[in-house]
Amino acid sequence: MVETAEEFADELKTLRDEIKEKGRSADAKLIASWLDRLIIALEGITPALGMMDEEIDVVSESEECPCECCRPLAKPRKKAAKTKKKR
Repeated sequence: MVETAEEFADELKTLRDEIKEKGRSADAKLIASWLDRLIIALEGITPALGMMDEEIDVVSESEECPCECCRPLAKPRKKAAKTKKKR
């Protein structure tokens, strides 16, 4: 079962390699096995994706970025409006 994005990527690479190697001679049971492994990998990474989604919502709702390194970038400067010359 995968728990990190790196483990998920490794599992996908392993599945892809196995499909390339045995794909032409695969029977229904082997294809079902690959699908099952993919579903298990997706289920393993789902909680982490849910937590990231919540974190993104919290950060996007706040007016300032909570991290120290981004604070100067949190509020971009507004550009002055251009004025038209009257004739």
